[in-house]
Amino acid sequence: MKTIYHLYLTVLAVLFYSSCTKEEVHSFIGEPAINFTSQEYQLGDMPNSQDDPDDPNQMGYTSNFAAHYKKGQFTDKYDTVYVKAKLEGMLQEHPLRVNLAYESVEGYDTPTLVLPKDSVIKAGEYYVRMAVLVERPAVYNKEYQVKITFDYANSDVVAGSEERQSIILKASDEYEISQENMGVESEEEWNNAFASYIGTYGPVKVRFILSVFKDRTTQIFVYTPYGFGIGFDNPDNVETLKEALNVYNAKHGALTEPDGTVVTFEPAEVK
Repeated sequence: MKTIYHLYLTVLAVLFYSSCTKEEVHSFIGEPAINFTSQEYQLGDMPNSQDDPDDPNQMGYTSNFAAHYKKGQFTDKYDTVYVKAKLEGMLQEHPLRVNLAYESVEGYDTPTLVLPKDSVIKAGEYYVRMAVLVERPAVYNKEYQVKITFDYANSDVVAGSEERQSIILKASDEYEISQENMGVESEEEWNNAFASYIGTYGPVKVRFILSVFKDRTTQIFVYTPYGFGIGFDNPDNVETLKEALNVYNAKHGALTEPDGTVVTFEPAEVK
């Protein structure tokens, strides 16, 4: 009888301990809050810099279409910027929708954006990358800005830290001629050096050249210390540009500058 009694007490103790343990351990609790981050890595990966990705002053998001030209992608209409966010507090046991909104920044024109719809933080995860499409700015060498926020009315999350509830995205189509990339410092120097080979300067023209020669523009434009050129006095380089322009024009119509001037690579006299 005593043995049965002791066994009974043991079973009760185990059940009591189990119930307490179950009540005390909460892996997935709390209302999910979210913050922006510049973090590029996920849990378990090694960080790729010494900077604090959660410092609002280091959350720099930029879009510059010059990167597309350098890859030979002259006709791209949109640039993709990945905006990152992560949960604050406990992980959740079910997926969470995250949507974005945006508003203008005083003193800057607003770029045209296409925001992703219903991005998801997967169950048991804390991090999400959201692909924001930025339309190529209409004006060259001008900075546009936009403030991106969370759209809480259409999301399954609430606001986290106040200082990490918005980020500024800067957009531009910036490519200035320089000694480093084209061997000249100004439009006047360009015309003096290259007009007799490929015509006068134009912002569309230089971007087209960049898209044709990609990261080799420095080689194309730089002249050697010995006085002979490796640039557009080489007929092969000019022919390469003309062939690429013919292909473009056949597919898209005549390439023009913002003022309507048709882009050509024919020699021109500088007055």
